[in-house]
Amino acid sequence: MANNVLHWAAEHPVPTAIGVVVVGLVGLYVFGAFSAPASSSASNSSGGSSAATSAYYAAEAAQGEAGDQLQAEQIAANASTAQAQIASQTSITNNQTWANQEAAVNNANNQAQLNLGALNLDYQENEASILNAQDQFALNVGAYDGTSALTTLENSGYFAAH
Repeated sequence: MANNVLHWAAEHPVPTAIGVVVVGLVGLYVFGAFSAPASSSASNSSGGSSAATSAYYAAEAAQGEAGDQLQAEQIAANASTAQAQIASQTSITNNQTWANQEAAVNNANNQAQLNLGALNLDYQENEASILNAQDQFALNVGAYDGTSALTTLENSGYFAAH
């Protein structure tokens, strides 16, 4: 059979040449010699060109960075708010402590003044009692002499000196 094919090819050289070229091109196509442009068009339909892919991933990265930056700013703002709340609460507590301390000191001072006032009243009562006793003694002494205490004071020159 191989001899018959070779014999026919020798008698018909042009159709044999065309047949060899066609078989060769089909072989190249089957083994992927012409698939580079086809492969490129296939990647265009599934994911786009490399420039579009790069732009997509760049946008994803930029969005991620923006989200991270926003989250960091929110954390900083929350921390600042918490610090301000702590500072104001500390100030309020400090003011309340000093107000309570001042009220306690004022209360203690008022109590001390009340105690001193009571002592002063006791002293005045005791002084009045002592003066009354002295007057009684002078009256008694004057009555014992037969003269009054006023007469004794007049005779002593007490009223003239004052």
